[in-house]
Amino acid sequence: MTLLSTAQKLQQVQNNAAKIMLHVSRRSCDKPLLQQLHWLPVQQWITYKLAVLTYKDRSTSTLVYTHHRIAERACSRTLRSSAIPLLDQPFMRTDFSRHAFRFSASSVWNSLPQTVLISDALSVFKSSHITLFV
Repeated sequence: MTLLSTAQKLQQVQNNAAKIMLHVSRRSCDKPLLQQLHWLPVQQWITYKLAVLTYKDRSTSTLVYTHHRIAERACSRTLRSSAIPLLDQPFMRTDFSRHAFRFSASSVWNSLPQTVLISDALSVFKSSHITLFV
C-alpha cells in the first residue's frame, strides 16, 4: 500500500466524518464542509505538521530524535539565497525512501515562502503557514 493510497483513504474518512458531523447528504461537496469545520485536507495537514515539526526542531533543538536527521544547507559561496534558512536535501535512490522524515521535512521546508521561513515565533509561523492553504 502506497502513501498516496493511504492518504486518499484517510481523506475519504475525513470527508465522511464531516458529512456526519454536519448532518448533510452523502452527495454533497466535501471542500466547503471541511472549510466550515476549519479542517485541512489530509495531504495539507501532513505538510503542515511536517513544517511545524521542522520549525520546532530548528528553533528549539529540543526534539533530539529528529534534530540529527536534518541539516542546514551549507553554501560554498556567499549568494543572495544564502540568507534564506534552507535545509540540505539528501539524495534518495528509491521513491520509498523519499517518505522518510529526513527527505520529506527538508522538501516541505524548502518549498515554503521566505516570509514564512523567517518567522521569529511559533505562533507567527503557524498562522502564516495556515494562510497558504486558505
